[in-house]
Amino acid sequence: MVPTEASLHFVGAATWSALSGHPVSTQVWNDVHQVPHVRTGQAADLVVVAPATADLLARAAHGLADDLLTNTLLTARCPVVFAPAMHTEMWEHPATQENVATLRRRGAVVIEPAVGRLTGADTGKGRLPDPGEIFEVCRRILARGTAAPDLAGRHVVISAGGTREPLDPVRYLGNRSSGKQGYALARTAVARGRG
Repeated sequence: MVPTEASLHFVGAATWSALSGHPVSTQVWNDVHQVPHVRTGQAADLVVVAPATADLLARAAHGLADDLLTNTLLTARCPVVFAPAMHTEMWEHPATQENVATLRRRGAVVIEPAVGRLTGADTGKGRLPDPGEIFEVCRRILARGTAAPDLAGRHVVISAGGTREPLDPVRYLGNRSSGKQGYALARTAVARGRG
């Protein structure tokens, strides 16, 4: 567990430690003899950044390493998953979109943010993805091992839901699909590098 200093304003280190069942590391310069800013990334099987703010995405895309988390991102040789959370305007800003594109080109998985209530009365795209979705993406990444994402750089279009094929002007052949299969295919595409 490597919370940023900003995250500690929302949830204290003791709470992070209690919830995760693991000690919390926040400083590059603690336990220097163990080189935590290198060892944490080297020992990881998967790094999940949730929530990934616009600031964190920018720092990661530009290789900045000014705290333990960004140091860990630079030393990680395992898959990295970002779960963005920010206001719609921040998510849609060209700088954020370019940072996301850069991270994806480098092989990171950036999950699309959810649509819904944000802070205050605002709603829109930018909400932290559902924890179940984050878990499923991570599970699939770990299940496939450390193989290179085979869909990285490719565009994937998936249609989900019921279909209707006209038989004549009055009748049609259709199904009442829920769309769950399409959503499962989309999650798999994200896990395989097309976030």
